Amino acid sequence: MFTKILALITLLCSLSCPISDQSLYMRGMEITNIDYATDTVTCVDGVGFEWEFYGAEDYAEGDIVCCLMATMGTEDTIFDDQIIMVDYSGFFIRE
Repeated sequence: MFTKILALITLLCSLSCPISDQSLYMRGMEITNIDYATDTVTCVDGVGFEWEFYGAEDYAEGDIVCCLMATMGTEDTIFDDQIIMVDYSGFFIRE
């Protein structure tokens, strides 16, 4: 269910913010941890990869974010990609 929600959010983000540069793409993620001491937010995407960005002030665990990602010039791997921009997209309550 969560993966389907992230896929839908990613699709909506890409439709509302078309990107012409092939080295950029959108990725939906859920925030899983916030470290206010280091201002670091940890989030996980729909396939389970963890990502981090700075700027914890307005986020909470369970929030869904849409991230603008850069491929860093390597189209064949995701492991060096970087988050360029984060946009709040909603929240997810696990039952």
